[in-house]
Amino acid sequence: MIGIGGTSRVVNGEEATVQGQAEILQILDNFVESMGLKCVVELGVADALNSHPHGHNSLMSLSEIATRIPFPNLDMDRLSRVMRFLSCRKVFNVTVDKESGEAMFGLTDASKWLLTNNKSESLEPAVCYGLPLFGTGTGLTEPAYT
Repeated sequence: MIGIGGTSRVVNGEEATVQGQAEILQILDNFVESMGLKCVVELGVADALNSHPHGHNSLMSLSEIATRIPFPNLDMDRLSRVMRFLSCRKVFNVTVDKESGEAMFGLTDASKWLLTNNKSESLEPAVCYGLPLFGTGTGLTEPAYT
């Protein structure tokens, strides 16, 4: 039986297999979203975007963001992947610069909750300390596991 919207129904055969796969993929997707959030919070990406000299609604390239993050061994490829993924989830805004073709990122209403300058109005503690099972480290500054 699979409960949908508060009701239960029996699902057999291929439909049950596809439904079961969809449920597991949804759980994995939520895990990946949580890990992505934890990475950008630990790196201070929202704060870096908020530090733009032209104001908090300005866009920055990945290289500009990286210069404002205090991690010298930052893996730019991994940061790019996390930022694009979270942009698809509307955590960050992303547009492509018409001249350079470079992805430019900005804050959204969601990512403003990740800023650390006002702890009473930030969800940063919930992200960092509410996800203890994920371990420490962003995975963006340490060597990849092989």
